[in-house]
Amino acid sequence: DLVLLDLGLPDLPGLDVLSQLQSADATPRIPVVVISANAATQKIEQLAAVGARAYLTKPIEAPEFLHVLDGLLTPT
Repeated sequence: DLVLLDLGLPDLPGLDVLSQLQSADATPRIPVVVISANAATQKIEQLAAVGARAYLTKPIEAPEFLHVLDGLLTPT
């Protein structure tokens, strides 16, 4: 399982969605990859502190996307 979370959601801020995923009983262990056009270091650090496992900046390059997915979905 993996969640791709775009921060530009129309009805609920992406940070709120991430917080809800981390606090729900069924989803805190599912890795969340955040996708956004905002590449500000402060925003990336804030999301990591809440539980984002990776952060991809739009436009997403396929090799980087696949590398992140491979790292999160490969069994340890």
